Amino acid sequence: VPSSPVSTRLMAYRTLSQRKNNHLSELSAWLRRQRIRTPLAIAAIMQARERILIEEKRTESAKQVLRLLPHKLQILLYYEMCKPHLRHPLLRWRETMEGSAVKMACWECVQMVTLN
Repeated sequence: VPSSPVSTRLMAYRTLSQRKNNHLSELSAWLRRQRIRTPLAIAAIMQARERILIEEKRTESAKQVLRLLPHKLQILLYYEMCKPHLRHPLLRWRETMEGSAVKMACWECVQMVTLN
């Protein structure tokens, strides 16, 4: 039985919608694992949802979706991941004096490595 153009489009829409939801679920789970504060995580998910709707290509994984977020939000998310590891008194003092400098240092200088 040949399929109609409408049913083909409907199937494509459903597939695309499922992919979008999967990516957002992956992002949400990843943010929880990274212990990102709830307001920041919600902002990231909302921005990702908007960006996915705009973008034509919807095959990104959670980390690829993060690249679609505004640069400032990426820096804040990365800083949230680094923050628990910044225990040195000099870094803590610098953070109280000028938090943006520490955030930029995390973004520019720190590479996160996960060991399995």
